[in-house]
Amino acid sequence: MIVLVVTYIAKEGQEARLEERLREMTRLTRREPGCIDYNAQRAVDNPRKYILYERYINQDALDAHANADYFKKYVLGEYPDLLESRTRELYKPVE
Repeated sequence: MIVLVVTYIAKEGQEARLEERLREMTRLTRREPGCIDYNAQRAVDNPRKYILYERYINQDALDAHANADYFKKYVLGEYPDLLESRTRELYKPVE
């Protein structure tokens, strides 16, 4: 299993548009055969800050996610206009 945690800071005034895209990405990603979990959360103390908590069965499943047409459309195509910053961190289980 592989875990990806992504932190987004929305550009001021773009929060609603980003949330629309996050809802759509959540709906589509949860259908992927290699997706275990995909959740978007908004920070309580900073309404422009969001995190994604994503779990996939393996690296190949994460790669397939990143190659999906909707990923390219939203994350690569639209998110740059909505985001001030984006950070990614990969994790694996402690066994």
